[in-house]
Amino acid sequence: MYDLKAPNLSQTFFYRAATSWGWATWARAWQHFDPNIDHLLQQFSEQKIHQFSIENTMNFWKQMQQFKAGKNNSWAIRWYASIFLRNGLTLNPSHSLIQNIGHDGSGVHSNNEDIYQVHVARQPVTQFPTILQEDKHAYEAIKHFLKHRKGNLWQRGIRFIKQWRNKYF
Repeated sequence: MYDLKAPNLSQTFFYRAATSWGWATWARAWQHFDPNIDHLLQQFSEQKIHQFSIENTMNFWKQMQQFKAGKNNSWAIRWYASIFLRNGLTLNPSHSLIQNIGHDGSGVHSNNEDIYQVHVARQPVTQFPTILQEDKHAYEAIKHFLKHRKGNLWQRGIRFIKQWRNKYF
């Protein structure tokens, strides 16, 4: 989970999006995975695209289009689309249980950046939601994080220069 700065989040919550960062599933859920990008794409309306992309704060729809164009090979975006189109939810901790080390410049699909750096939870998860619905408070916290994760124009420029320097020097 992202490093959310929202007070009073439940220890765990349901959320619409699935990511490939420290995930697990059951065979009964995986049977609904649809690897057919054309079948997935045809089920989206403009409204669903907006909801799928967390109100245009994440590039999930772009990832779908890039997969169709052969520019990425992500099973994860098709997994998320499969879940989303069936109105599924994912169970998430409010504090990350893992450290994503793929943003250290060694990853295939990411840059050397710290915007996804997290504080790993020090306590085990002991509480789970009792109602099977998306947590609106958590959704808003995630949307806020996604919208602001890259910083202002100045911060983005500095990060771009650092990434360029690390790549070529």
